[in-house]
Amino acid sequence: MKKILSIALAIFITTTLLQAQIRVDAPQAVAPANEAVKQMPDVILDWTAVVNATSYEIMVASDVNFTNVVINEFTPYSAYQTCCLLFQTQYFWKARAIDGEDVSGWTEPRSFTTFDFLELDKPGNEATGEEADITLKWKNKLTGNTNKLSGFTHYQIQVDTVAFNGTNPIWNIFVPQTGQKEFLLKFAYYGQVHYWRMRAVHATDTSAWSEVRTFETLATMTLKKPNNGATLTELKPELRWDVFDGTETYDYQIHINENWNNALMYFVDSVKVPTPLLKYGTTYYWHVRGQNVRDTSDWSETRNFTTAAAVTLSAPANGMDSVSVKPQLKWSQIKGTTSYKIEYSKNDDFTDSYVAYKPTNDAETAPFYNVIQTLENNTAYYWRVSAATAIDTSDFSEVYSFTTIGSTGINDYLDNTNVTLYPNPATESTTLQMVVNKPSEAIWSITDLTGKAVLTGNMKLTTGNNVHSFDLRGISKGIYLLNLNSAEGIYSTKLMIK
Repeated sequence: MKKILSIALAIFITTTLLQAQIRVDAPQAVAPANEAVKQMPDVILDWTAVVNATSYEIMVASDVNFTNVVINEFTPYSAYQTCCLLFQTQYFWKARAIDGEDVSGWTEPRSFTTFDFLELDKPGNEATGEEADITLKWKNKLTGNTNKLSGFTHYQIQVDTVAFNGTNPIWNIFVPQTGQKEFLLKFAYYGQVHYWRMRAVHATDTSAWSEVRTFETLATMTLKKPNNGATLTELKPELRWDVFDGTETYDYQIHINENWNNALMYFVDSVKVPTPLLKYGTTYYWHVRGQNVRDTSDWSETRNFTTAAAVTLSAPANGMDSVSVKPQLKWSQIKGTTSYKIEYSKNDDFTDSYVAYKPTNDAETAPFYNVIQTLENNTAYYWRVSAATAIDTSDFSEVYSFTTIGSTGINDYLDNTNVTLYPNPATESTTLQMVVNKPSEAIWSITDLTGKAVLTGNMKLTTGNNVHSFDLRGISKGIYLLNLNSAEGIYSTKLMIK
């Protein structure tokens, strides 16, 4: 009888406990999906909320029987974020609801596996044409997983110029995992293949290495200007080459031969530099290389250019007739020139020639010289110009010739006995009074003794007496020429401003 009573009591107690448990519904596992892979080490475990549940118990183990439990926690929420799980490891998890002393059944156990390695993005494997600063990129979401990378503290990136063989690589970098998905590798070697890989790191584990990729850097710089074989009308041309990321300084050489014997080396931190002052009519060779803290590039291709040997005359045109007896001679500019030598003569061998020197600078883009003396009428003259700097003198230009106007010309057009300029010397203004024999239009200019125009203008001349005033305010004191240029020729007279 006692045995029967004991069995009945046990059945009653068991039934009562089961009834108490089923008063709390069991939650349902939501995420991650069963047997999910490539999960983060801080994966969030999610299940359905249970009405009246005051807390939940979560259990994570490394075996399906939950004998090796790694997490056993209580939470008021229907989700739990793990921490610091091992990489490339399968885990099993389950959860249940609690309401006071009542406890639900467990969710159906699920499994997930944490990711094993990171996935590289750019540069693509075996990339070429890279510069010495290169951005290494990786995927922020693993293939098949919509969640961003998380759950670890650092990326470990290794870069070397040989395949990884267990020795210490050149670069072994730890980058904080703060949501970034790229790293700027600075100062790589020039013209070499580089190997790179990466992995994730947290306090208790390290992931497997990613695949190994390679990229190859360019060996040298790319030149831009001057073009190879160019002829230049300047003595301090600007050399240019492309920017090469990861290069701190550039070396360049410019020399008169390609074997670089006794060539000087210039060091700059810019990709465009003016050359030292060069000589006229000379072929120069140049090349460039780059440097950073680790390496020096190969020399670039060698280019050459030739400086102008002489100026080119422009006006009066060669062989021109009826040129003024006080002509204006014009020629092309060679930048860097500091003076010109002008020769003109009635003899083509320039015996018994007139010689003038004119200082100049690069601001004078259209050089000219006003012949001061009055040339003979109806006479052939020959002229040429050479350029000079502190270190060199150019060849003379090609010889041009012109023939002055006949005796019926400017002297008949302007009645010189009735040309006056007053006051002269002048201060704020001066007036030109002249008598002409026929109407015309003229261009006037006031030039300094270097030939630079300080004032210019136009005037209409009528037959008979003409008066024209010039405002001299703003012109510095000195000696100038007042020039009148018409179809009949050029008239010049000296003007002093005090």
